[in-house]
Amino acid sequence: MLKEGQEELAKELLGCAEHSLGALLDMQAHLTCSHTDLEKSSLNLIQQLMQRGLNTRAHQQSEDMLVRLARITAASKSGKKVPAGSSEASDKENACAENKRGGKQATAKASIKGDSVADWKEALVALTEPQDACRDASKDESTLVVGCLVNLGTCALTSPPASGPRHPVLSMCGGGCLRWLLHLTVLDVAASQRLAGALYRLTSKAAARADDGDKAEDVDAALQMRELSLVYFAASGKVGVAEVVAQVVKTAKFYDAKPAVRGSPRMALFHSRLLDRLSPVLLQLVSTGKVACLGVGGVWMGMYVHSHLPTPLLIALEDTR
Repeated sequence: MLKEGQEELAKELLGCAEHSLGALLDMQAHLTCSHTDLEKSSLNLIQQLMQRGLNTRAHQQSEDMLVRLARITAASKSGKKVPAGSSEASDKENACAENKRGGKQATAKASIKGDSVADWKEALVALTEPQDACRDASKDESTLVVGCLVNLGTCALTSPPASGPRHPVLSMCGGGCLRWLLHLTVLDVAASQRLAGALYRLTSKAAARADDGDKAEDVDAALQMRELSLVYFAASGKVGVAEVVAQVVKTAKFYDAKPAVRGSPRMALFHSRLLDRLSPVLLQLVSTGKVACLGVGGVWMGMYVHSHLPTPLLIALEDTR
């Protein structure tokens, strides 16, 4: 724990780091480091800002970073940047190769600086809505995108915006973020599990806050975020199928006891979405040897105690045996 004077000094140093990083980003075309190297520094800076309680600055930095990442991934798909696995070559080397061929200087950086993505909201849509948004993305790009979404969601939860969606974490950590996470799992299991743990904590906190609301949209948002938290809980790699299913049962019982949920189609929709998102993660747990079949069989009776657990989910779990 830093003393008061040391804390102020730390905040001033972070301010200097912000200006320095901004200058480096402006000079990126003339640097030997890759864009992912700078974005890693940006990600670390944002986390330091949040730790010091500088949430407004962290939020702005997260939004700016998301815009840059959207442009980077767009350039990647167009083939105008270093191939996936950017550690193998720098953007400067790519630019030199372009010049030697006598072509126009349409390098990755020129593409990234384009104005196809105007603001962070457009960037969020570009990165999370298309089904193939993460196609061919490198390990570093995938880690950066998911990390940025975690930071953006954390900032939104800590300091809710005055306008916009009532529950912004849903759009930041929903299905699009999950696709990026699953893509990262293929490239770096350890990194994906670490980020899944962060997403589990974030969506659980967001769901708890929505539980305190008294509007219908609060109930719906809480269920959706509980659904996401269960998926990220499984993807974190710290638990087996038995623990995941036990948590599903506990969550279903908790919400089924609420007057706003009981007798409505909300739980059926909850289980339907959960099946779509959780099944691939559970199958991946078993395929990697993380879960023993005996652990799966030991929870069948626990699953049957709640009549709302649908047969498709049971079948999907049975397929993992």
